[in-house]
Amino acid sequence: MSTLNWSSSYWTSWTLDRLCHLVRLNGGTLQASRVSLLYAEDPCHWEVIQAKGGLKIFCETHHESLEWIDTGGPGHEKLLRLQESPARAAKKRLGQRVALFAGRISDDLTEAYASKTQLWEAWERFSADSLEPPTGFSRALFLLVQWRVLARAGHDWFR
Repeated sequence: MSTLNWSSSYWTSWTLDRLCHLVRLNGGTLQASRVSLLYAEDPCHWEVIQAKGGLKIFCETHHESLEWIDTGGPGHEKLLRLQESPARAAKKRLGQRVALFAGRISDDLTEAYASKTQLWEAWERFSADSLEPPTGFSRALFLLVQWRVLARAGHDWFR
């Protein structure tokens, strides 16, 4: 008999994180029968899921992260699908926008060096052309420097 409290928030959070990771590795959808891969990683995950009432109830309890999909009556495969949080989806979308912007920077900026203000104006034009609000500029600059599209050249200047 186990003396650990498998339904504690620590164990639940850990199992949820690992289960979401497994679903993500499988393209965002996972057959319920393949959750055995999680149990093989660490049998404690089985204990946690059973303490919550089983896999279906575990997924329904954490509907903000996982969706339980019943594809039909008896004998049909059950699926788990990753639910993307609005914050994660927005962050992913911003990354996509920045990648597109990176490909267009040389068209907008003709000089070797650009000020932060010039980059902001280019971001505004790009956003308007994309029919998107010009939000996320600071994050965009950070990513452009991280990706080595831009390099800092002094205070508020980039090359």
